[in-house]
Amino acid sequence: MALLAWSLEKYGVKIKDVDEQHQKLINILNELHEATNVGHGEDVIQNIVAELESYTRYHFDLEEKLMRTNHYPDFVEHKKKHDFFTGHVAELHAGLNADKKGLTIDALTFLRDWVHEHITGTDKEYSKYLNNKGMH
Repeated sequence: MALLAWSLEKYGVKIKDVDEQHQKLINILNELHEATNVGHGEDVIQNIVAELESYTRYHFDLEEKLMRTNHYPDFVEHKKKHDFFTGHVAELHAGLNADKKGLTIDALTFLRDWVHEHITGTDKEYSKYLNNKGMH
């Protein structure tokens, strides 16, 4: 069973590139969840977390560029949320690399909840603003 199930209705922000990236981000989380459930080795999990870390930064760069370019009024607050998440994922990745801890259910729960709440809440707010400026 997937950690999150992609749905355009639920997670779509009506900006094609962002929606495609959200879908990819959810797919990476689901891959991580599946690897954990089937007991894949730490090397596989580390690779997936590395991909999550890299892809999240790539995705946030696009969102932040769109917000800056269009003078989104809540950009600073939105970026703080991105920075919090990327910091958390980087810490998780560093911990796995240092073999300090394994990937826990708490870590997966945090990732799932943060991504779900961020896209359905915070991202939907900026998408309304950008959609009204003609971005789709």
